[in-house]
Amino acid sequence: NGGTPARRGTSVAVVDIKFIFDKLQFFKDSMDRLKKENEAFEASVREEEASLRKRLEELKALTPGSEPFKRLEEDIAKTRTQVQLDIQRKQKERVEQEALLYHRAYGQITERIQAFADKFGIDLVLQHSRQEIDPSKPDTVIRGLNRLVVFQRSSDITDFILDEMNRTTGGAPPRPVQPAQGDNQVGRTQPRPGPTPGPMKR
Repeated sequence: NGGTPARRGTSVAVVDIKFIFDKLQFFKDSMDRLKKENEAFEASVREEEASLRKRLEELKALTPGSEPFKRLEEDIAKTRTQVQLDIQRKQKERVEQEALLYHRAYGQITERIQAFADKFGIDLVLQHSRQEIDPSKPDTVIRGLNRLVVFQRSSDITDFILDEMNRTTGGAPPRPVQPAQGDNQVGRTQPRPGPTPGPMKR
C-alpha cells in the first residue's frame, strides 16, 4: 500500500551504569574524600575513648561518694553520651552525603546518555552488566540470571559515556561526538538512515 508510511525501526543501545560509577573519576575522588573525613573522625573518637579510659582509672583512685568522685563520674557520663551522639550524627551524615553523591552522579550520567542518544537517534538504552558469571561466586550467578540484556552485539555505549564524562568533569575540554566510519550500527529492529556512534564495543 503506497499510502501507508513505513514502520520506523527502534534503535537500541546498552550501558553498564555500575561500571561507570566504578571508573568515574570525580565520583571516586568525592567518595575518597568522604572516606578520609570518616577516618579522621574515627581517629578522634579513639582518642576520646582513650581519654575516657584514663579518667576511669582516675575514678578508681577516688573515694566513692566524695565530691571529686561525683564530679568526675558525672563528667565521664556526659562525655560518653556526647561521644555516642557524635557517632550517630556522623553515621547519619555519611549516609546522606553518599546518597547525595550517588544521586548527583547518576543524574549527570543519565544526562550524558540522553545527549548521546539524541545525537545518534537512539530510542532505547537498557541497563547492561559486563560482569562475567563466576560459578565459584554464587552472587555473580544470581545477578547473571537476572540480567535484563541476555545478548547484545556492538551496542554497548559504556566506554564512550565514561570517557566523555572523565574528560569533561576532569576539567579537560569536551571531545565532540563523532560518528564512526563504516557500518558499525547500533542494534535496531529495522534499519533507518542516519549517523551511527563509533565507540560501540562488544
